[in-house]
Amino acid sequence: MTADDRIANLEAAVRSQGLELLKTRLELNFYKALIATRRWGSPGGNDKAIEALDAALADLDRATLPGGADALRPGLREAIIEYREGLRRLRVTATATNQTRLYRVFDGFAQALTA
Repeated sequence: MTADDRIANLEAAVRSQGLELLKTRLELNFYKALIATRRWGSPGGNDKAIEALDAALADLDRATLPGGADALRPGLREAIIEYREGLRRLRVTATATNQTRLYRVFDGFAQALTA
């Protein structure tokens, strides 16, 4: 194996680990939002959920994604924003619907990350 081959292998490994880290960070922030919404209307409830969703958006916006996942980025971004805005407006039904949609969109995005 040449030095160029080793460098290429390392670069591929770093890219793969970066995508796994992105997936984990997004999942963690979605989980934090889910748990925080259980305290609906209380301190540490919706405000913390919104912070977690903002962090997820920041991670998503900074990420360099492969083609399939990059094509799904706008849909995931929209799902996060819709969920966040439902929390801001204290719309319980819309928030529950948007949360379900977010997880469905994220599942497709996560699969595209590992494809």
